Amino acid sequence: PNADDGAFPGVFSQVYSVDTAGSRPKLFSEYTMESISVNAAGQLLFQDMKGYEDKWRKHHTSPITRDIWLTQADNKERTFRKLTDFKGEDRNPCWAPDGKSFYYLEESTGSMNVFRRNVDGTDVRQITKFDRHPVRYLTVSETGMLCFSYDGALYTMREGEEPKRLDIDVIVDETVEPMIPMTITGGASSVSLPKDEKQVAFVARGEVYVTSPDYETTKRITNTAEAERNVTISPDGKTLVYDSERNVLDKRYNFSYTDFDLAFEWSPDSRWLLTSYIGIGGWNNVDVAVVKADGTKVVNLTESGYSDSSAHWAFDGKAVVFASDRAGMRSHG
Repeated sequence: PNADDGAFPGVFSQVYSVDTAGSRPKLFSEYTMESISVNAAGQLLFQDMKGYEDKWRKHHTSPITRDIWLTQADNKERTFRKLTDFKGEDRNPCWAPDGKSFYYLEESTGSMNVFRRNVDGTDVRQITKFDRHPVRYLTVSETGMLCFSYDGALYTMREGEEPKRLDIDVIVDETVEPMIPMTITGGASSVSLPKDEKQVAFVARGEVYVTSPDYETTKRITNTAEAERNVTISPDGKTLVYDSERNVLDKRYNFSYTDFDLAFEWSPDSRWLLTSYIGIGGWNNVDVAVVKADGTKVVNLTESGYSDSSAHWAFDGKAVVFASDRAGMRSHG
């Protein structure tokens, strides 16, 4: 980027061109251009990128949803014209064989479907009418054959006909060793003991186990494809709490925005968990909160708007100590 480019580095990619002889690449556009489609006249369709948003997110409307634009390959006559204005997602443009209209994906009717329209904005038509899952990865052949994915399968269709699901058999050589039963003798992490030290909880190979120093019995608590980490036993030895990547959207398990997970500490009476909390300060200025062990109540203790962290119980659970930068040197300008 040059000095005039206000794009955040590392997130917004630039476009380069190179001739078929393989000469030195040249900067084509500092403006991010995704899903580029070129017709025989040298006109380029592309989707923009106004800001960061998960490309798999569905049904959202915001100032950074993608739109489709038109520009030219000729540097001397290049202009940019916005072709779509739906407040949700418009993406994945592909020129139609006539070079004057194009296919694209849009969510204006609910789920993401294939649409067609002329470059001048006329004759907008909905081509597919799926209502449960989004259409993805649209491509169009020179003869007008459409190909796209839907609900884990590939489809082809011609305009005016029904989509046809393709039967695909993927045959590969064995690339990994088959699963072999094994005895775990090391590599355990996140070891936790209650006050009576009669049980030991630990994590091994992403699963939670409980064992006893007095007996040879070890019980596997979890059996999931997702990772579990940071297990602790409540002081009374009756409850386990651990971080998991399961059912994140349902908020049924502890999970953090980063891969470092959430740190928490049991209260001495085993009724509360002390942890970090994204409150009024946002994700970059976390608060300290206590959470009922059954998950029914969250109390934000700090609500400072600054970064509060490293909290610990004190005075046998009657007080909490924590670190904060609220009194440090900060710029409020």
